[in-house]
Amino acid sequence: AADGDPYLPLSLAVGWGVLPEHHNYLLDQAGYDTGEDWAGEHQGLCAEIRSKAAALLRETPLDADPAADGGVDAMPLFSIDPPSTRDWDDALAARRTQAGYAVSIAIACPSLFWPFGSDLDKKTLRRASSLYFPEGDLFMLPRDICDLFSLRARQHRPALLLEVELDEDMTIKGLVPSVQCLRVQDNLSLGSCETILAEKEGASGSVLPGLSMAYALALRLREKRLARGAIVTERHEPDILLHKEAEGGISVRVAPGADYERGHTLVSEFMILYNAALAEWGLAAGIPLVYRTQAGAVSKEHSGVWTRPHEISRALQGLPPAKLSVEPKAHAGVGAGLYSSFTSPLRRYLDLLNQAQIVHYLRHGRPRLDQTELAALLPLVVSRLESVGKIQRFRLRYWKLVYMQQEQRSKGGPYFWEGVITDESNNMVSVMLHPLELSLRGPRALFGGRVMPGAGVGVRVGKINPLRNEIQIMEVTEL
Repeated sequence: AADGDPYLPLSLAVGWGVLPEHHNYLLDQAGYDTGEDWAGEHQGLCAEIRSKAAALLRETPLDADPAADGGVDAMPLFSIDPPSTRDWDDALAARRTQAGYAVSIAIACPSLFWPFGSDLDKKTLRRASSLYFPEGDLFMLPRDICDLFSLRARQHRPALLLEVELDEDMTIKGLVPSVQCLRVQDNLSLGSCETILAEKEGASGSVLPGLSMAYALALRLREKRLARGAIVTERHEPDILLHKEAEGGISVRVAPGADYERGHTLVSEFMILYNAALAEWGLAAGIPLVYRTQAGAVSKEHSGVWTRPHEISRALQGLPPAKLSVEPKAHAGVGAGLYSSFTSPLRRYLDLLNQAQIVHYLRHGRPRLDQTELAALLPLVVSRLESVGKIQRFRLRYWKLVYMQQEQRSKGGPYFWEGVITDESNNMVSVMLHPLELSLRGPRALFGGRVMPGAGVGVRVGKINPLRNEIQIMEVTEL
């Protein structure tokens, strides 16, 4: 713009009605196609994928389904997800054995027939990840492909199944990955999972024994990770609800996010087990993978389970950011010797890419890409993941700022938001507003006497500009 304001063209376009209010310009900057039929010109490839998947399922009829007659018949698979989930990436099961425990983890397998290198693949890599906004979700893969491979309950689906044998100390004694056609028994919501685990009654069928066993193992798996120096943080993002007003505007409401601690723990621990164990297996088999690494070591006082904002901030200080690399290195924060991302191939391109390396090896005896080819592709993958990740983070912050702006206008006078001091550095103090889970920074001079992490404060802010991500602390009081 002539006056140097980068937001002027957008503001004018919204003012003239060319673009709607609250237009997500970050999607435009990243080249993320928001159209419902973004993959429409690739229907031929999508039809080919559907045909190949249908043929595979015909070759593995239901009476030979491992979920009905085989290694997992004694422990039916179930998934645990938010109630709004449309793509079921993963399912699990667990049971007792004479030597310890048997765990099965199934992951949706879109990489089986994915046309890598095609124009459809290039478009999907540009999307890089599914995005979840209060105004609606955007899916990485074409909608029909998501539906085809999603592990919907009682539907025959191909999956990458990892069968793990654990001893009483949660040490892996056996590990077998395979491509299977199977059925998941139940798609549980986080809410129903929490109720079942909290009450230990009221479950239907045989899910409760497997669910209870899985949760007990998850707690023990977490304890073992903590003993290796892992950091576990638990934060509850609020629910952001948008309401269209009669005059056409949008009002924002914020409600505290539900606390599904048991369900989140269960799912996260089994997904970490899967990602770490399969990464180790892949390295031993000579399969190049993209690893998520984090150098350094976690001190004993920082390792643990942290829930309060200032504790989380303190625990994470000093840890370098996690990186993606084709070189196998440890991940300090997770407490894993190796860690790759496999468990969301319907939602993340990195997981699709890693899964294809394993699946191709299992079916053809060699990985799809060698390490040189994978390393050459990685910078583009990282670039797209960073670009799209920025959209996810900043869009949620945008709606929180819109909410604060609307609330302050409705109050008609000075208003103090409740928060907690998280840390101090370079004469700046960080505050986490709750339940917004919104971090702000202000000059130390505004905070008066001694700054104590964990202390509750009231924060009055000045003018808020959600579009520019501008908000300034004007006054701080003790609570």
